[in-house]
Amino acid sequence: MVEMLTDEEAYDMAAHFFKNDYKDRGMVKWQGFYLSDHTEDVKRYSDESKRLDSLRIKPQMTEADISDILFQSYTKKSLIKIQLNQINEESKVSDNITGIIKGFNENKVYVGDTVVEFEMINWCSLL
Repeated sequence: MVEMLTDEEAYDMAAHFFKNDYKDRGMVKWQGFYLSDHTEDVKRYSDESKRLDSLRIKPQMTEADISDILFQSYTKKSLIKIQLNQINEESKVSDNITGIIKGFNENKVYVGDTVVEFEMINWCSLL
């Protein structure tokens, strides 16, 4: 004959099992659910989101903030992303300039092979 457990005994048994015996595998158990279609879709969405973000006009930064970020990028030799105060012929924001600052010359900044006039910078950020 099978002995029936009360609800409280069943709960205590389950709590003991999860507390002492059960070993959670964390994210490993979910990795099989990420199908190639799903990862491609996530990548496509991420790429599109980045592209749309680059087309948005960022808030104008102060000259002091821009100078600080440019200096940090130059001294640390880290990548920087710059948005100019320019709108192209299609009335859209120009593409962001991304690169490492190679130097300065009066009021110009050399980002990779691109020369950027300091007063044309709307926004910048370290990457």
